[in-house]
Amino acid sequence: MFKGIENVNIGDYNLEQLIIGYMTAILFAETDDKGEHFDSLGLSILSFTKETIASIEKDCSLFRELAGDERLKGGGYEQAGIDFLFTRRGHGEGFYTRPEVWGDVNSVKLESIAESFGSVSYYIGDDNKIHKM
Repeated sequence: MFKGIENVNIGDYNLEQLIIGYMTAILFAETDDKGEHFDSLGLSILSFTKETIASIEKDCSLFRELAGDERLKGGGYEQAGIDFLFTRRGHGEGFYTRPEVWGDVNSVKLESIAESFGSVSYYIGDDNKIHKM
């Protein structure tokens, strides 16, 4: 199991890869109140609270269920996690910008599924951990 998410009993390598991609995208895309990206502040996958990891696991698991493994395995589960976060946040990147990876039809379908989750934001708490808003 990937170090840092052992407090969530996943036991599914593909789901773990989806979650790792999603969390990596948060670290890259999310900023603090001064505009500093989480990863430039020294935060890592180990910086997420248990509650936030559980919420991410739930969202990623449902996304995978709705999308289906056949759609996700073509581009890789980690990339799917990255594109899931970027697409649901309307980041200007995501499934719709990578039809060469996901296929024309799949990228449209995956975009629709990701957008159905609505946007999400994260913040750094007083404990210097990453929390979901």
